[in-house]
Amino acid sequence: KIVTSASNQGMYQNNQVVGTWYQGTAWLYAESGTVQFQPVVGTALHTTTTGAWEQKLGTGRSTNSARPMIISNAAQTYYVDDVSVKPLTLSSLFSSVSTSDTDVIADANVTLTAGTQAGLVTNLDSTSSPANFLIAYHDGTNVYLDKNVAGTYTNLISATATYSAGATLRVITYHSDANTLKVRVYYNNALIGTEQTVTDAGIISNNKHGLFSTYSGN
Repeated sequence: KIVTSASNQGMYQNNQVVGTWYQGTAWLYAESGTVQFQPVVGTALHTTTTGAWEQKLGTGRSTNSARPMIISNAAQTYYVDDVSVKPLTLSSLFSSVSTSDTDVIADANVTLTAGTQAGLVTNLDSTSSPANFLIAYHDGTNVYLDKNVAGTYTNLISATATYSAGATLRVITYHSDANTLKVRVYYNNALIGTEQTVTDAGIISNNKHGLFSTYSGN
């Protein structure tokens, strides 16, 4: 039981590692108003006043060392139980196949569980110890294209795209020359952002491609 005198009060812990994907769950009950559960910075889920406990789920990648938190939106009384925030093993987020191609047209018809991410991985270096790859995914609000080079993520595309269950997410990669990979991302038959150029040696010659998801229910 937590009784607050203002907004942004509650519980948190500074323990996340930058670049690591996490999954968080919690049971919440608000006597009034809403309560914010943020298992990873940049994700936010709310419980409404229903007079019943609600289980909330969220996944995401930590972009700084800030904390998972459960906080108030006003002066209120709320209840929390069975909180879990765990790091996800990176290799478990991919389901890929080895091919003879570094250039691909990859499609996935994405149906998401709210608060999670799903899409495609291309140009992956290793299934057991992934450290270099491209991921394109939807989070229910935006479509993203990220690259990971030697364990460090860089966002290349972030754009709002209305989510539609089962709509096609497509990634097209091709070499404009031996050292340059061009990447386009489409969602629901619309180009997302602009064509991107990737020149990282750890990515452009890889030939493993497949699915990406932060939650088994996707």
